[in-house]
Amino acid sequence: MIIENRWPWGKQLSLGIILMIFYIILGFFVYGSQLLTTAIFICGYSVITAGLVYWSLGSWKVFQKRVRITAPLKLWTWVLVVAFVIFAFAAQWPAMFAVTLHSKAILATTLIALGTGIFEESLFRGTFFSVFMANMQYRSRSYQLTRSAIYSSIIFGLIHITNVIGGNLQAVLQQVVYAMAFGLFLCVIRVMTNTLLWVIIIHAVADWAPATATGSGPT
Repeated sequence: MIIENRWPWGKQLSLGIILMIFYIILGFFVYGSQLLTTAIFICGYSVITAGLVYWSLGSWKVFQKRVRITAPLKLWTWVLVVAFVIFAFAAQWPAMFAVTLHSKAILATTLIALGTGIFEESLFRGTFFSVFMANMQYRSRSYQLTRSAIYSSIIFGLIHITNVIGGNLQAVLQQVVYAMAFGLFLCVIRVMTNTLLWVIIIHAVADWAPATATGSGPT
């Protein structure tokens, strides 16, 4: 049985939009600052965001009890995990991790990755996923979990289009598609584990090496 959230979906949506706006404003505020200063601000704001989201939801859980893992569900989960690992090696993440480990900015990079993971997962797999679930329950729609995962992942992908400012359009569009696919993967993990903890960890690890190795932070 799906857990009933503390706040109604409309109020949750308002909170999510406000938190996103303030996050964008914070980005302009710390623009040009030292990397460690930026990292501390991002991490601090992300922790506040997680606290507010938890208060609005009342729990990190989706269900009162963990979903029963059937054979087909287990198979598809392993397919997703293997696909994710293949992508990580194809994108040369091991080499990027090595670069990050020898970086002078390893502390700042770690804080930024952790803060980004906490903020984006609290907002997208937490608030927005919950908003779609509650709205579809209210409207008695079918395939509630699937639709909620798809819709929240589309928003997650589209929000990355803001990177087109000062960036390459083709690269940004690729990032948008990747973010949508990654968002779906994280939604599956969220539902399977019935918590937000593991998706935060996976997201932080995914952001950790590429952030430095691709030039968004000094090495």
